[in-house]
Amino acid sequence: MKWPGDSTGLKIQLRIYTKNNAMNTWDVVILRWPFTDGSGAKQRPAILISEDNYHNRGEDGLFILLTSNISRQADYDILIPPTHSEFSRTGLRAASAVRVDKIMNLNKSMVTRILGQLGPQLQCSVKEKLRSLLRHLSL
Repeated sequence: MKWPGDSTGLKIQLRIYTKNNAMNTWDVVILRWPFTDGSGAKQRPAILISEDNYHNRGEDGLFILLTSNISRQADYDILIPPTHSEFSRTGLRAASAVRVDKIMNLNKSMVTRILGQLGPQLQCSVKEKLRSLLRHLSL
């Protein structure tokens, strides 16, 4: 959609997720991320990393957590500052960190919105961190 009075020609797309919408690998979404102790959930951004044929065929998808709390950097975090060349594709509003070690298989009904998508550079970074995290599995 183009904003009225926008002379830049940039188009902004926001997809509201419904059961009829197919999600794609590398989509950046907002979902209800459950607390690890099972006490509740919080609306959080996440990245869908499962293969399209997995999450579009079934009810679940494999997601990685994103956070805007970039003050705590861990070994398996990938920083996405607003200056990153692919930042605008993500649909995120603030600098964020991909928490590659925070992976969860969740029902797609927990997704409330699709914000954007990770670009090729960030996809590569996530894949490298995942390989490093799971190196003991000889991937």
